[in-house]
Amino acid sequence: MDRLNIRTKNRKFETAKDLYGIFFEDINRAGDGGIYPEMIRNRCFEDSLLPEGYTQRADGVHVVTDSGWEDEFNGGEGLSSWVEEDQIEKTSVPGWYAQDARMRLEQADTLNKNRKAALNVRFEKGGSIWNIGFCGIPQKKGEAYKFCLFAKTAQETKLEVSVIENNVCFASTTLLLKGNGYVKYDAVLAATGDSQNAKLIFRCPDGGEILFGFTSLMPGTTYNGHGLRVDLVEKLRDLHPSFMRFPGGCIDAVHCHAIS
Repeated sequence: MDRLNIRTKNRKFETAKDLYGIFFEDINRAGDGGIYPEMIRNRCFEDSLLPEGYTQRADGVHVVTDSGWEDEFNGGEGLSSWVEEDQIEKTSVPGWYAQDARMRLEQADTLNKNRKAALNVRFEKGGSIWNIGFCGIPQKKGEAYKFCLFAKTAQETKLEVSVIENNVCFASTTLLLKGNGYVKYDAVLAATGDSQNAKLIFRCPDGGEILFGFTSLMPGTTYNGHGLRVDLVEKLRDLHPSFMRFPGGCIDAVHCHAIS
């Protein structure tokens, strides 16, 4: 058997005593709601579904794995402290709320075989559902945001899409949904003002039933076109880190990436 000798005292290159860098781990909204610029929380309506191998405790808060590891789930809202600190109102579908409309998860008729849920909504006339994003949906005047929706409906249905805070509308469009199968709808929502706590609202003026398979709202500009938030990545770059560990939490697998 070959043998590898490592002579630690015979260094070929100088090594810094201290190495400063960035450790990234997808917790506390570091990924979704953080460096990843998606603005809609629970865009595929799956957050309330238990992960494979998990069992719900009777208290409705905790879940336990097959191996016995236990943690808080809160119907997809996460830790109780998060719910309390962010003052998150209870809802059957995390991130989504309804007025004059009934929401129900659909797990059979989904967008494709990889999607585990769709959102069935029965709107009364003028009924609406809305998404609160990750602690609000920010808007910057003059910025264009890319909106995308996959939906199906049994009959032609008008859907008003708008970004609103305190009855002030920052961007809006109207879609005419039609077709029995899932259809993709795209729009550009141009912000007319600044906001940090807006909501994305779907309003059905004439009422109807719609099955939402997926929806997304993204900034028109991302960092070097890589699909990351410009403001956060620029701040990370300006720290001039020696390395970036991505993802964190993996002792046996360290990946270093340059930010350029």
